[in-house]
Amino acid sequence: MLNDITYGDLFLRRVMRLFFLLLLSLVPREAEAQNNLLDTQIDLGERYEGSSKTLIDKVGAATGVTISYSNKVYVHQHVALSFRSGTLREFLDAIFSRFAVEYIIRDKKVIVSAMATRNSRLSGYCRDALTGEVLIGANVYDTLLMAGCATNGYGFFSVSLPHGRATLRASFVGYTPELRDVDLNSDTIIDIRLHPSILMKDINVVNSHSDADRAQMDFVDIPIEQVKAMPTLLGEADIIRTYQKTPGVQSGEEGFGGLSVRGGDADQNIYLLDDVPLYSATHLMGMFSVFNTEAVNSAQLYKGAFPARYGGRMSSVFDVKLREGDMQKFDGYANLGLLASTIMFEGPIVKDKVSFITSARRTYFDVYSSQMQRNNDNRYSFFFYDISAKLNYRVSPRDRLYVSFFVGKDELKNEYNFQNQIVTYGEKSSRTVANNDEQNVNWNNLVAAIRWNHLFGNSLFANVTAAYTHYRFNYNIENFKTLSNSIYENNQKYYNGITDVEAKADFNWYPNKLPGIIRFGVSGMSHLFFPGLTISTSIVDGEELANSAPDEEETEQEATAKNRLSRYEFHSYLEDDFRINKFSFNVGVHLSMLARQNQSHYLSVEPRAALSYDILPQWRVQLGYSHASQFVQQLRLISVASPADMWLPVSSQNPPPRARQWSLQSTIDLGSYYSFTTELYYKDYIRKQTFKTMPTSLILSQNEWDDIFCSGSGVSKGLELFMHRKAQRLSGWIGYSFSHSYCSYNEINNGKRFDADNDCRHSVSIYGCYKISDRFDVSATWSYHSGAPVTIPDSRYTIKDADNDEYTFYIDGKRNAYRMSASHSLNIGANYKRQFSNTHHTLSFGVYNVYGRKNPMFTYWKANENGSYNLREFSLIAFPWPYVKYAIRF
Repeated sequence: MLNDITYGDLFLRRVMRLFFLLLLSLVPREAEAQNNLLDTQIDLGERYEGSSKTLIDKVGAATGVTISYSNKVYVHQHVALSFRSGTLREFLDAIFSRFAVEYIIRDKKVIVSAMATRNSRLSGYCRDALTGEVLIGANVYDTLLMAGCATNGYGFFSVSLPHGRATLRASFVGYTPELRDVDLNSDTIIDIRLHPSILMKDINVVNSHSDADRAQMDFVDIPIEQVKAMPTLLGEADIIRTYQKTPGVQSGEEGFGGLSVRGGDADQNIYLLDDVPLYSATHLMGMFSVFNTEAVNSAQLYKGAFPARYGGRMSSVFDVKLREGDMQKFDGYANLGLLASTIMFEGPIVKDKVSFITSARRTYFDVYSSQMQRNNDNRYSFFFYDISAKLNYRVSPRDRLYVSFFVGKDELKNEYNFQNQIVTYGEKSSRTVANNDEQNVNWNNLVAAIRWNHLFGNSLFANVTAAYTHYRFNYNIENFKTLSNSIYENNQKYYNGITDVEAKADFNWYPNKLPGIIRFGVSGMSHLFFPGLTISTSIVDGEELANSAPDEEETEQEATAKNRLSRYEFHSYLEDDFRINKFSFNVGVHLSMLARQNQSHYLSVEPRAALSYDILPQWRVQLGYSHASQFVQQLRLISVASPADMWLPVSSQNPPPRARQWSLQSTIDLGSYYSFTTELYYKDYIRKQTFKTMPTSLILSQNEWDDIFCSGSGVSKGLELFMHRKAQRLSGWIGYSFSHSYCSYNEINNGKRFDADNDCRHSVSIYGCYKISDRFDVSATWSYHSGAPVTIPDSRYTIKDADNDEYTFYIDGKRNAYRMSASHSLNIGANYKRQFSNTHHTLSFGVYNVYGRKNPMFTYWKANENGSYNLREFSLIAFPWPYVKYAIRF
């Protein structure tokens, strides 16, 4: 038995030994087979340049080997080989040269596996090479990994890349792209300078290469150079009017420069000037914007699902950034037009360290009118001006300090001066009266801000801002009357306005271990409202007889302090931009709160999300959602928008309105020159507010505001089509939108639904610019808008007072049951440019409203000789307006 076990054990050991020897003999042969497979010779016949995906297919077909890889080591990229023949390993090394990889052989299959690598952060600023001006929204990315981002509002970028040699590409519309080779062994900060190209800058609807911004939709960015080339009223380049030519954006009334975005009201848009809100963004009753294009760096419009970092309004965000000033040399600019003149200076205070820019613009309507009405007893005059200034101090590579300032004012005067007027009292007596009346209407903006940029480490960018903004509307009447050696004086003042003081901190975090950009921030704002206040005094021979202040014992300052309202608004947000394969995301949440002294507070949680999917490299589909609320509103005091409209806070009786919007967008690039965008949107309003009846007085108490406002629901929905051509010679676009906006209120129209004030069913805009030569270009715009809804009285009655004077009153019919005529116009313009030595000259000329279309602004009743009444439409610009302007840059 023992002998049998012993022999069996020995036999088993010998068998196991032979088995292991056999395995050991096979291992080197397998390794040799692997080496033989990777050493397989390949000859492509010519040097290859093109897609790496195509090269992998060619290499696999040449060797009969299946090559597999993960998305961690491969993205679509361009490969240019310096050899045409070599081993399989050499070809694989060339394809995956930027990755630390290892090759695993399984039969006739090569698996490319990623190895652990170290990354470094590459950060910096993208600037204009000639002026040092930052480029906002420039694309910076690695050409092999296709990893990158767009520069933020201060030209800053940051991207995490593997150690080794990287080829960086920076691009911006209107500039020549630049390739920069960078050796990354540690975190690095660089400055990228791009040179302007001779090509005209095109409209940039969505940044094309930025992973972080590909998800962003409802976003329009028109370069300032294209704004200047577009023909406008009297040749004054106007940013707001240019954006009115894009789908989904219309003006309030004909001739006015306000925005109605996707059926929203004018007060639902927020205008930001260097991140500070403006409460009146127009001059001349809305015909021109306050933004002087010569001082503007960029202007961007978010018209739907805007990102979580924006809050406070429900329809759109109009974000304008001022220029920083030339860091290299002193420059000047001046223009002379039929309406206004502009002058601008910029340059270094300390070269490459401190720069400034200042600009001023003023009209001279008052100069014209004073000459034309020299001998008139009744004289009118009008002018506006605006001044902006900015100081830019590069404290260190990681710190920037900015100080910006803006002031603008409009003033309308009417002087009524009649001397030796005979007034008869009864049958026997008469007296000589001298009247000298003056009416002065003015409104003004004041904005001041100081901000500090700091880079913490290489991945956290901070922007801290302290700001002040003030808007005031004033209406003054002074009446002097001389009667029988007595002097009668009556003064009446009316004003309203709003003042804000704000502090905010915004952060951009570029995490190493997470994709994309994380944005977050907090802000606090103090609102001081000055609702309509009227104060009048009567003085006879220097003695005050009456004072119609709310309390006759109060001074004007006391009445003003008593009538003002204080509110406190707080915001915070968290937003993440990132990309996973073909999907790009922008998701976030915005929190806003309105605090009221000794009253309940309002808190709003507003989710925002946008998703983009690349179906093909040339075809992108996007889906967006936004939720927004609004704590301030504008009370319209007359039938059309005017500077007198009051800003008011929400109240207990009328809580904050809210809006939710869903958007679906498709963008297709058709070759090198064309792109086509289709978008569907649906927006519903909760507690949408309007007035029940037009207010009859300029001064209202808090209870009276609440009584004339009411809350209801509303919907705006539509389809937008946009065809855009981008080319050196001919550029332009065709836009069309079909939309329907309606609302319902229990207190109006018996609760039945009716069209909203800004409903515009059909809108068409066509723009084209043809560059005949480097010196001469021509452009034209044509636009069409369906007639706006209008409420027409369906009955009237007449009463007589004690002096037998008749007064007619109208009773409105159904709200917005009728439509005014459609609006359309053609504008043409041309620019001729010459350069002499170091000066650049531009002569601009054209015609606004070429065929003299009488586009309606509002309706009114006109009495006929037989006592009947006809409904008329008032047109502000009813004839062609030619213009000519000369500009010089020195």
